[in-house]
Amino acid sequence: MNCFLIAIFFYKMKSNKLYLFFVINILISLSLKGQQIIYDTITHDSLQRNYIVYVPASYNSANPMPLVISFHGYGSNATNNFNASNFNGIADTAGFIAVYPQGALRQGSTHWNVGGWVFGSTVDDIGFTNALIDTVSSNYSVDSNRIYSVGMSNGGYMSILLACQLSHRIAAVAAIAGSMTFQTFNACNPQHPTPLMQIHGTADGFVPYNGNIFWTKSINAVLQYWSSYNNCCSAATTINLPDLNTADSSTVEYSIYNGGDNGTTVEHYKVIGGGHSWPGLGSGNMDIHASKEIWKFFNKYDLNGSINNQNNCTDTTFVTYYDTTFITVYDSIFISDTNYVTIYDTVTHYDSLLVSVTDTLIINVNLSDFNAPNISNTLRIYPNPAIDVVFIDNGNFTLMSDYNLKILNSLGQEVFNSFINTAQFQIPITNFGGVGLYHIKLYDNSGSLIDTRKLIIQ
Repeated sequence: MNCFLIAIFFYKMKSNKLYLFFVINILISLSLKGQQIIYDTITHDSLQRNYIVYVPASYNSANPMPLVISFHGYGSNATNNFNASNFNGIADTAGFIAVYPQGALRQGSTHWNVGGWVFGSTVDDIGFTNALIDTVSSNYSVDSNRIYSVGMSNGGYMSILLACQLSHRIAAVAAIAGSMTFQTFNACNPQHPTPLMQIHGTADGFVPYNGNIFWTKSINAVLQYWSSYNNCCSAATTINLPDLNTADSSTVEYSIYNGGDNGTTVEHYKVIGGGHSWPGLGSGNMDIHASKEIWKFFNKYDLNGSINNQNNCTDTTFVTYYDTTFITVYDSIFISDTNYVTIYDTVTHYDSLLVSVTDTLIINVNLSDFNAPNISNTLRIYPNPAIDVVFIDNGNFTLMSDYNLKILNSLGQEVFNSFINTAQFQIPITNFGGVGLYHIKLYDNSGSLIDTRKLIIQ
């Protein structure tokens, strides 16, 4: 109904039937999908400030959602950030509201006033962000304990500035190709242990990884400041991630400072050879998808620290093994405590066009199930999310003799049912009924359910 009334309003203003038809179609298409995209403004310090809000279809005012604020880079804008960051797609499945504010003009270019090298700016972006949180929270049901900030370049500086000067509202922050100005660093005054994720290329020609004595702190200085403030372990645990894309001329080293107060961590993806870019978005490094890694990081924390409070300085190690029995597998297992294991599993296979494809699996298992090298006897599904085809195997490449595989949509309706007797099974998914969440169930030959998994189709 609201979409229809807005369309009529445009009709009266424009008196153009073709325009009316165009607007109605856009608004109805948005309404049918369920998502809401709102272009809005607020006035702060006599400046009109623009922003975009993305609300996923799963939004229900009875259930407060986390809020992710994403800041664009210097000279960019909210629309570019909205279109390129891919947080909207993640919000659809993870269930959070995304907000894309736009910087005010400085010498003809949009910017965020982070002090230091943004000389001459008098814009109060801390106050604007605080007012923006108030406005969005008044319009939507926002979980005030789960508000996060992320930014690229100048936006990365802004994100960390919020951890220093608006930390009573910000649960965790992330910066891509951003750092801290000396002004931010020297005046930083966080009010609680604040988890931080830093993603930065060693060959960044705009924000140098090793800093510059005149205008920006080094990335190591940023990591040391926050790991010290959070009272993390003095030494980071580090692993080299798989080089999934050898054509991007870069690799990724992942480090984590564990054991911080309230279960906080400081995490760093060091893109060796990487430039001034957002990993995973089509240019620069393609070994990680920065937006997905950032949300997984945010999702562990609220204002009180770790939601599950699983974090310590002991029993932290990495285990690596290789298995080439059927498809190439490289597993890097990070044991963050005595009960929890995350497997970074890259799988190379052939898609429906017989093109070699490498996918990344992230599998969480209980440490009691860890019997290297046969990590899992349960289903592996890749790629996930998937678009047109999905591959399924049982992790140790043994034949699944006469097993019955069923796939159900979110309404519980069966969209696939077949007996399988191979080590790997390929399933076309284009006729399943569209994007959304699906449930995969595996039964043995006696009809007993032995495993279940979730599949997301994009």
